[in-house]
Order: sequence, then structure tokens, then C-alpha cells
Amino acid sequence: MKGVYFQPDNVLGRVSQQASFPDNTYGADSDGDPTAIPDLTFEQFKEFHAKFYHPSNARVWFYGDDDPNQRLRIISAYLDEFEANSASKESEVKVQKLFNEPKRVVETYAVGDRAENARKHMVAINWVLSDTVLDPESELALVFGSFDAWDSWFFIAESTDGERTRRIHDWRWYGR
Repeated sequence: MKGVYFQPDNVLGRVSQQASFPDNTYGADSDGDPTAIPDLTFEQFKEFHAKFYHPSNARVWFYGDDDPNQRLRIISAYLDEFEANSASKESEVKVQKLFNEPKRVVETYAVGDRAENARKHMVAINWVLSDTVLDPESELALVFGSFDAWDSWFFIAESTDGERTRRIHDWRWYGR
């Protein structure tokens, strides 16, 4: 687990998320901070797992053209065995408030011992785009457009004439 904390891309991603979302779940380290894990007791771990890795906190998606009523009967037979708990309410992701001014975060990362690595740098520019819940279409557009700056620019610049998916796919093959 510690290896991921030293890979430059992962360091950049983690620091970006923590800086962009300090007030909600997205700013938390989903794997746990390796420096804090030794202080976690087995009882705390079991309590957290029992609470949040519980069907009350599950989201279920169905896909296909089978009978939806049969799907619901199957899932109900499984979920009816459990008592509901408060996990889904407690784990709700709160909306991140917009910042009043730009934030600057500087972090270091390991680059190895080779001399050519001594001047390696990475830069990320992040925005929290809204402090309200977005409509599903806007949210989906931002999710698909957020993989990197070039994809975001290209995706947002496209029209909604039904050719968007093909053109983005074709564009990715052209290289950068």
C-alpha cells in the first residue's frame, strides 16, 4: 500500500483532491493514511467496516432487458436479511463550498537518485465548479470531460448534435 503514496502521479492526484475537497469525503484518503493506520485499533476497524460496508450503504444498478420485478424480488430476498442502519445518511457526500480566493499547494514527491530527475516538476490546476447539486446531464458532461485538461477542453467545445462520442473517440486516436 505504501508504494502508491510515493508514485508521483498518485501523489499529485491525492494532493489535488485533498486541496479541492477539504470539507467532504472526496478530500479523505480512501485507503487510510499510512501514518495513522498504526493508531487504528482492531475494534475501530471492525466498527467502521460493519457500519459503512453494510447493505444500507449500498447502491444497486441493474442492466439488461430481463423482468424488473424479478430483479427486485431477487435483491429484496437478499437485503431483507439485514436491519437498516444510519450509514447511508452519515456517508452522504456534502457539497464542497466554493473558495473565496485561489489556493496554492506545494508538495514534494520522490523522483529517484538519477541526476536527470532532479528538475522534474508537475503542476495541477483544479476548480470546484459548483457549490450546488447539478442536474444529471451537466454532472455527466463534467465527469466525462474531467479526465485531463485536453479532454475537458475538447469535450466542452463539442456541440450536442449526436456526433460527440464518435468525434471524441476519433480525436483520441490522433494523438496530442
